[in-house]
Amino acid sequence: MDFCCGMTMVASLQNVYAEGPVFIHDVPVLVCPTCNRWHIAPAVSSDFTMIAHNCATDGLREANFRELVGEDRVKEILEAYPPDERVLLDRRYIPDQVDALLDLINLARSTGDVEWEAELKDRLKTITAGPTVRATD
Repeated sequence: MDFCCGMTMVASLQNVYAEGPVFIHDVPVLVCPTCNRWHIAPAVSSDFTMIAHNCATDGLREANFRELVGEDRVKEILEAYPPDERVLLDRRYIPDQVDALLDLINLARSTGDVEWEAELKDRLKTITAGPTVRATD
């Protein structure tokens, strides 16, 4: 499993620009519902790189990952990362994340590691901050 912000990342399909530029549809990626960081699912990263390279070499601008590697392979990746509570409840974080960060902050404080404590406090602020609201004209 891949982790980010203290919890597992969630698998989804995304359209991704690769080298060339090549636009590849239906790529399995792992997304953090808390901070929205993402990366290509490790199990298919070499497949993605190879497809992107071959398309760029052949002059293709688009490809469909699912068609090239097979529906079963994509389904296998998606099932390896079941949705978590944040996705099911449409939340940015769950209370267990906050509890874990508070425990780590106490540990950092007890060891006197001021830099680590500051990093953990910044992470806590990041995950508990509400969405940015923009004023409209």
